[in-house]
Amino acid sequence: MDLAQASSIFKQSKNQKALGICYNNIANIQYKNAQYHEAANNFSKAIQCVEILVRDLNQLVERAKAQKRRDFNEKIQGYNVELAYYKRVKAHRQYQHAMSRYKLLRYTP
Repeated sequence: MDLAQASSIFKQSKNQKALGICYNNIANIQYKNAQYHEAANNFSKAIQCVEILVRDLNQLVERAKAQKRRDFNEKIQGYNVELAYYKRVKAHRQYQHAMSRYKLLRYTP
């Protein structure tokens, strides 16, 4: 199975984490092959997947706060670690997207 097939499966199953990884890997391959426009588009899709994950995690945090359960602090701490990770992932993908756009402008006749 190739990355395009995998991304199609992950899209159907709404697995944003795996879908974002697929888009990111596809974009990395395109970037290395100087296909900067396609790479930028796939980096953008990978960023959208991270944004959905962050939105969903924020909703989980709000639900945990509303429930006021005993394990509230442990849940929040786990969510915060995950949020921090996804924010770093998003920042890196935004950098990759920007570099693709730069190379597209710089090296495309």
